[in-house]
Amino acid sequence: MGLEIINQFYDENASQKFINQNLNNIDFRYMAIKSAMATRGYDKAISLCIEGENENRQYPGIIKTLQEMRYAAYEGMGNKTEQKALALTLLLDGEFDYFLKYKNLYSKSEWENVFNEVLKKTEKAGARGVYLKIITHEKHKPRILAYCEKYQNAIVDYHSHILPEFKLEVGQIFTDYIRRRASGADNRGQYSEVCNLIKICDKACPGATDKVCAEIIQQYARKPAFMDEMRKIKKL
Repeated sequence: MGLEIINQFYDENASQKFINQNLNNIDFRYMAIKSAMATRGYDKAISLCIEGENENRQYPGIIKTLQEMRYAAYEGMGNKTEQKALALTLLLDGEFDYFLKYKNLYSKSEWENVFNEVLKKTEKAGARGVYLKIITHEKHKPRILAYCEKYQNAIVDYHSHILPEFKLEVGQIFTDYIRRRASGADNRGQYSEVCNLIKICDKACPGATDKVCAEIIQQYARKPAFMDEMRKIKKL
C-alpha cells in the first residue's frame, strides 16, 4: 500500500506510521526528518539524519543532503558547537555556503585565528575550488597572488582581484604563462588563444607583454599562422 493511498483513505497517524516503517526508503526518511523539524523535534530529526548517514555511506549525495538537514536541526536548537563541526565538514567537502555560516558562528576577535586554520585545512584537504572561493570572498590578495603563481592559468580570471597592488607580479605571471602556452602551441586555434592572453594582459598591465611578444615573433617567425594571429592583435 503506497503512501498516496494511505493519505487518501487513512488519517495522519497512519501516514506517519507508514513513513516510519519505511525509513529504508530515503525519500520517506527525508519526509520523516522534515516532519520532525516542523514540530521542532530536533533531537528526533538529528537521530534520523545520523542513522541515514550510517546506512548510506556509499552514496555521497545522500550523505550531504542528510548532513545539511542535520545542520538545520542543530541551527534550530541553537547548538553552535555541533554547527561549527558540521559546517567545517561540509566546507571541506566543497560546500562554500557553509564558509559563511561557519564564519558567522565566531566573534570578530576569534575569527582571525579560526580563518587561518580553515585555510590550512582546505589546502590540506586539496579543496582547491573552495579554497579559492574563500580567499577571493575575503579579499586576501597575497594568498590569491600565491595561488596564481602556483596555478598560472588562474591569473586569467583572478588578476582583477589583486590589482593594482600587485601589478608587477600580475604582469610577470601573465608573461610566464604566455611563454608556456606559446611553446606548446601548434595550430591556429592555440595561436589565437595565446594572442587572446596577450590582449587580456595588455588591458590589465599595459606594456607588460612587449618583451614576450618580441620573443614570440623572433622564435616562431616560421609559423605563418602564428604570425597572422599576432598581426590581428597589432603585435606584428
